[in-house]
Amino acid sequence: MTAHDDNIRTAEIGSIDIILVSLSGVVLIGDTTDINAKLRALAVQRQMDHTAGGTVEFESFGLFSLPQPALRPIGERGVKVNTVNECPRICVGSIKTMSVGASSVLLAGNTVNFTGDARIKHFRQFSGPLPYSLTAYVPSSSTTDD
Repeated sequence: MTAHDDNIRTAEIGSIDIILVSLSGVVLIGDTTDINAKLRALAVQRQMDHTAGGTVEFESFGLFSLPQPALRPIGERGVKVNTVNECPRICVGSIKTMSVGASSVLLAGNTVNFTGDARIKHFRQFSGPLPYSLTAYVPSSSTTDD
């Protein structure tokens, strides 16, 4: 699909039921050229009050400054795409989903370029002993045949 594409389609959706769209989620009905969904998040779970625990900054973590991995264009991978739209309509009876989030896309149609990138750093901060053991369970290597 280009700016001069005369093959624009109309989308017809009988019903759509989505409970939640969040965190850079996209719901798109119809054709588009580009989707660029990005999410950067710090998920902090603390036992103490957040104001007493201090702040956490994105700049402190290299995860958020890493470049997005480069993908080779489809033509360079030996994949050829030829699309013929016999009908100028996209017809969908019903869409039902719980959630669209974290750079995901619910699309009834076509897109030429899609980029999705979700980077989330999770923290668990507890004062005192942890509520669970960090030691992984390793079964004993000795066996007895009694």
